[in-house]
Amino acid sequence: MAENESSGASNSMASLDKSLKHNSSDVGWEFAVLADPTNPYKLKCKFCMKVVSGGIYRMKQRIANIKGNVSSCSMCTEEAKDKCKVAIEEAKRKKQDKTSHELEKREEVYITPIDEEDYEDVEVGGSMKRPRVSGPMDRFISSINT
Repeated sequence: MAENESSGASNSMASLDKSLKHNSSDVGWEFAVLADPTNPYKLKCKFCMKVVSGGIYRMKQRIANIKGNVSSCSMCTEEAKDKCKVAIEEAKRKKQDKTSHELEKREEVYITPIDEEDYEDVEVGGSMKRPRVSGPMDRFISSINT
């Protein structure tokens, strides 16, 4: 009977442990589990069991001993520190590459400014107004005659 109770307890621990894991391939999940299954921003460090708010990025900062947002974990291994530092640096590099690529694409696009000197003012009803210029969307609009 005691054997059944212990196997039942280990099964419930296994199911609890699975519910505390997150479905992500991020390296930070090797070192953290969800502290609360309903709140994905509360994580528990596997090294020191401290609960940290802020998500997996902040947990990686904690393990990598990056100062600023969170206190450092004193019980983590050098291998874990290195993995988290590399993951954070890789994410920063990808973001910088994406930003520079977007800037390059924006520089390639040239929009010709409207030269206001090409249009003459027209007198309408005693006041000077610019003539209405048709744009590409005007093909889809019907005019309203008053």
